[in-house]
Amino acid sequence: MKENTWALTGASGFVGQRLLASPELHHDHIFAISSHATTLKARAGITPVVCKWGETSAEQVARACSGAAVWVHAASRIDFQADPGPRIYQDNVLWPLDLFAHIEGATKIILLSSVSAMAPKDDPMGAPSTHYGMSKRVLECAAAHLLGERLCVLRLAGVWGQERSPKLFLNEAIRQARSGQDVTLKGGESRRNYLWSEDIALALKRVVREDISGIHTLSGPRAHSMGSMLERVTSRYGVGLIRTPAEREEPDQIYPCSSLFETTDFFTALETCA
Repeated sequence: MKENTWALTGASGFVGQRLLASPELHHDHIFAISSHATTLKARAGITPVVCKWGETSAEQVARACSGAAVWVHAASRIDFQADPGPRIYQDNVLWPLDLFAHIEGATKIILLSSVSAMAPKDDPMGAPSTHYGMSKRVLECAAAHLLGERLCVLRLAGVWGQERSPKLFLNEAIRQARSGQDVTLKGGESRRNYLWSEDIALALKRVVREDISGIHTLSGPRAHSMGSMLERVTSRYGVGLIRTPAEREEPDQIYPCSSLFETTDFFTALETCA
């Protein structure tokens, strides 16, 4: 078993694809686990592992990736409905725990969780406010009990990156500005510290190199409003920013990054992305 051999669930998701493309991992071997593994961009060092819901067992996946020294669990069902149904707990809790129980020989298992697992800011001892957040919290707690010091949890803030789905408003606005179109923004005063996708691979490398355990937040170093970010974008491309008031602004979503990790500020990453 080699230390630079990884197993990655959710390999065809946004975070998973960015990890596979990251220069930080280009010299490593990666078992890329996904229900769409055969559609992944091919490169040397990637072994696709197909995992079909309801067909492929967690034991089969663990066995197919038996040479991996490090596991990264990036797969997740993201659903913020008030009542998403039981499958969110099946996908986000039960199946991962079954997988973790069948992993043998790995030195580190890294769970990419979400800041949604955190308690509300006005109730530090309270439960997450959504079923999605609760599913992530339950998995964190159960995995810690099962894996002990082998586990490291990274709670990710809002991730964005060069190839983010255009469904994300920020990236659609960047695309419009690059093509010479004015950008329209409704509201945009609440602040968030977006996480640049390339920083996730850097954090994974540090977790393995320094054998980091526990739960850590991974977020951008500074919080910005959507308005201030798009002012920078539209100014760069010489297009207009048309702003209208919102009926209701979302509250700020500010999550300080763990002091163990250094991340990239939005305005710095913009020079790369845009």
